[in-house]
Amino acid sequence: MTRRTVMNPRATPVHTPGIGALFVLAIWTALLLFAPPHSNAFWALNGFRSVTWGARALLLCAALAALLAARAWTSARAWAWTAVVLIPVVAFVARDRGHVLGDTWMRYQTIALLGRELDQLVFSRLTSSLHANVLDAVVNCVFPGWLQTQGWSLDDAISATSALVGIVFMAGVWRLSKRLAPAPEARYAIALGLTLTGGLETFAGYAESTGLFLALGTWWWAELLSPLDRRSRAVRTLLAWWLMLAAHRLALLGLLVHVARVTQPPMPGEDRAARRDLAIGTAISAAGAVLLLSFAGGSHQILSDALEMLRTVTGGRAPLSDTVNALMLVSPLAFLALLIVRRGLRPDSGATPAVLVAGVVAYLPIALLAPAAPSGLGYHRDWDLLSFAGFVVSLMGAWLLSCLQADRVRVAVAACAPLLALQAGSWLAVNADASASLLRARTLAFGRPLIPADQRSHVLVLLAQREMASGNPRQSARDYEASFGLVANGNNELRAAEAWLAAGERDSARIALQRGRSAGPLSPIQEAKATALERQVAATDSVSTTAAP
Repeated sequence: MTRRTVMNPRATPVHTPGIGALFVLAIWTALLLFAPPHSNAFWALNGFRSVTWGARALLLCAALAALLAARAWTSARAWAWTAVVLIPVVAFVARDRGHVLGDTWMRYQTIALLGRELDQLVFSRLTSSLHANVLDAVVNCVFPGWLQTQGWSLDDAISATSALVGIVFMAGVWRLSKRLAPAPEARYAIALGLTLTGGLETFAGYAESTGLFLALGTWWWAELLSPLDRRSRAVRTLLAWWLMLAAHRLALLGLLVHVARVTQPPMPGEDRAARRDLAIGTAISAAGAVLLLSFAGGSHQILSDALEMLRTVTGGRAPLSDTVNALMLVSPLAFLALLIVRRGLRPDSGATPAVLVAGVVAYLPIALLAPAAPSGLGYHRDWDLLSFAGFVVSLMGAWLLSCLQADRVRVAVAACAPLLALQAGSWLAVNADASASLLRARTLAFGRPLIPADQRSHVLVLLAQREMASGNPRQSARDYEASFGLVANGNNELRAAEAWLAAGERDSARIALQRGRSAGPLSPIQEAKATALERQVAATDSVSTTAAP
């Protein structure tokens, strides 16, 4: 008599990882432990060797803790404890101290100014100077500025903001795991896998908009992946999207995902009226966003960004190693899922994977182009522009893992958790060490493989600003002049002249001023600055002549 086995389509048998997958995992682990610390080819993987031995020991402990948590914990209470422990450690202990990544150094200085002149700064000026949307400006700038007026230090104020946003993120990830996990006992493992990425850096006292956008994005995705079984679901999805738009203009691409959501086959139990409401609400939201951006002047910035990225498509500017590093940093779970889940798996299909694919298609190309644009800072420094797209790619990996049986999900994530924790923790650790992160910035400017000249110029400007703030004007001037040697920006030579004067080198300041003027026409503000510097040089010459015997 033949036995007939009835199988759940979401529990299709899966083979163990093959030799090739195990080999790749071994190479990945070896790179995390032994990649050369002073190399631009491994910037997302070499944080472990870039920090002290004490920090390395703590990173190994974190990897072990991730393994134990993924195997033993399953409940919502366990996730709450994870959030309560992890987020404060990330926000306060491992907070960003180098301020090398993104535009965090500029934001850091702006927030410091807010703490001194909170009532005097014009809000519109704040949003225009930082290209910040309203919610971003309020949460990430005004709130920590207000905390300073209450006696908080600047670093603690930014870290407290990061901690609050990070808790919102962790709560959203837990809600999202319910939409992905096949059984309650697999939710913790899925949530942990989604959390342990380089994106944790956005909650590490990181003075940028990305953490808020990522936190709100988790709630938006949780609504998108929920069945539209009642009309209030459509309202909540649209509200989540509008909150995202208030935080960052990249939310506009989410409307494309809405279109995919309402045009794909309905999930079981969905209400036709709710799907219609989401479609109508998406159209109204698109029209409202266009009017709002036109009124606020943001449409010019979006058009400028689009044209710049269009030129980037044919430029071939970014080294391949940069692209690989960035993707491995922000979406490691997807790579690991592809290695662990064999091709023989045939999970059920439906609206969920289709919407996730739409999210990847909408966000990943823009995220890959923006850091390589002429005004971009490169993948190493502009890594956070990929963090939201990387999270969406990680959702694809989490969905693929969730197609296994619940116990297999836990085993798979437990196998990945130490590697995920080690990579994310190493990225946090190296940016929490000011000297290590600044050394990496110098490597970025002069090391191999060389990044495009304008990106190297941006790095040198940042280093020059840091050297000036640290009381080393001579080195600051050298960095400004090295930046000018790569990209003939007259303003950088004016800054070099200012630094040379601060260092007492008037002849070098005079030469820098001549180079700055020869680079091309100066703006009215730059012209006024150049004239003022020339007067300072002349005054120094007269004083020197009078003092001569």
